[in-house]
Amino acid sequence: MKYSKQSRRHFLQGVGGSLMALPILPSLLTSEAHAQAMTTQQFLVLVGNDHGGTGLHKDWFPGAFIDNPTSSAFTSSLLLPAGQNPVPHNIRSARLSNLLTSSVGHDGGNVDGGQQRISFILGSYLNPYLSKINMLVGIDGTMANSGHSHSITGGARSIFPDAPTWPTIDQFLASSSKFYVDRSVISVPVLHMSHLRYSWLNNSIQASRTADTVQDLYNELFSRFQNTNNTQILADRARRSFLLDRVLEDFRRLANGTTGYARRISSVDKQRLSQHAEFMFETERKYRTVVNTCSDVTPPTVSGYNGFDASNYGTQSEYNRAWDMLTDLLAVAFSCGATRLANLSGQNDHFLYTGDYHHGIAHLTNSGRDIQLIHNRNLRWQAEHLFGAVVRKLDAIDAGNGQTLLDRGVVMHLHEAGPSTHDMNSMGCVMAGSGNGYFNTGNFVDFRNLQNRATMNIYDPQNPFLRPGVPLPRLSANIIQALGHVPADYRRNGRAGFGSDENPPPASNGHYLYPAEMMNSLDTKLPIITR
Repeated sequence: MKYSKQSRRHFLQGVGGSLMALPILPSLLTSEAHAQAMTTQQFLVLVGNDHGGTGLHKDWFPGAFIDNPTSSAFTSSLLLPAGQNPVPHNIRSARLSNLLTSSVGHDGGNVDGGQQRISFILGSYLNPYLSKINMLVGIDGTMANSGHSHSITGGARSIFPDAPTWPTIDQFLASSSKFYVDRSVISVPVLHMSHLRYSWLNNSIQASRTADTVQDLYNELFSRFQNTNNTQILADRARRSFLLDRVLEDFRRLANGTTGYARRISSVDKQRLSQHAEFMFETERKYRTVVNTCSDVTPPTVSGYNGFDASNYGTQSEYNRAWDMLTDLLAVAFSCGATRLANLSGQNDHFLYTGDYHHGIAHLTNSGRDIQLIHNRNLRWQAEHLFGAVVRKLDAIDAGNGQTLLDRGVVMHLHEAGPSTHDMNSMGCVMAGSGNGYFNTGNFVDFRNLQNRATMNIYDPQNPFLRPGVPLPRLSANIIQALGHVPADYRRNGRAGFGSDENPPPASNGHYLYPAEMMNSLDTKLPIITR
């Protein structure tokens, strides 16, 4: 087995000259390499949804918060004192685990089997991870209504001619030498797993699709670890062979041997190696099953097997199994270092509505409870099978020093809109992971200023859920800083915050939507959720 100190990754040289990336094994690293590896193992996953608001009901927010957001269950604290606005900006917080309810009488059905949960959308499947999650209310998107955000974090097309064009967070990090210090160890800078996969370029939406099928995605991530450039050989390997099968003996020699590197490896690293092997074996077993099953489904519009669009599947269960495999691949790719950035979104409305979902459901979510519930069942599917699955799988991977891989980075689920469709104020936002200690987790925080009477939008300016909160560029800046950057790295035209593209609107009802004190604080840490 060969070891390159420069690579900061170990590789097992397998049968037939193929290579397989291993998780970082601290006991085989020099002290310098160990410190370097541990600080560069951070990651970011952005999870989005297609279209539509979360609604003004209990489906997204905890019931205790909906019933009384200023009750004694919440601790009030000062975010900003009175200044340009005549009222202070107070926020409310609580431990997320204290806000669970069973809601067995919910009109969406007893989908959690009577178990306690955050809400109908954020169900009991997240309960084991509440201590590693933050749920945020009052994270406001773009400051002017521009139609659709597609859950894009950061990048902007502004109505102001002097505003800069921003990349999305994943684009910024992918091009950063601070995040990817050594690009030779990665396969793809950003893993795009979505039927949307949009990015802002030149003030317009551009597709950034990199792989159309599970097979494409698998090859894109792992073919670089195979010691050949022969396309026919790679194709044959993809059909008949699996990475773990080719390196299993080397795994055994390193984990169970008594000579060479096997003598140096610690018992903890041997356990980590064994867990990684078991995870890879199970992943590849499911991969084989998923591909063999779904390859028999004839897509209606796309040639070949498509792993992202619901319309290319015959049943809900097939689509669920495909996304189970896709999130497995993401977890394996992060574990072995093939990439450390990903964005993903799923499209579930194909199985919930047979008409024009965009105009028949997403545009009408606040016109009736029956329509909103159709949409929120869709949102629950995405929260469970995308965000929840990624959280669960990354938390199952040991990253050393008492941490799981989830602890090393951030998984953020951001909705396309807020309570109302086309309204990006108080966007649905839930985050997991501490960013290697930057974030405090386990919190529910309402960042809205309930005393601010500035008009938010054209829909229902008197609705309490539409009170101004904190601009998304402040949260985005916090995430970028958690991943090793300072404001000078990301600022555009001297603007504070990441993605701050617009001047705040003038005062209305005697209050500013975002006073000067708020705009000047967009690079500072958010209270409660940061250390």
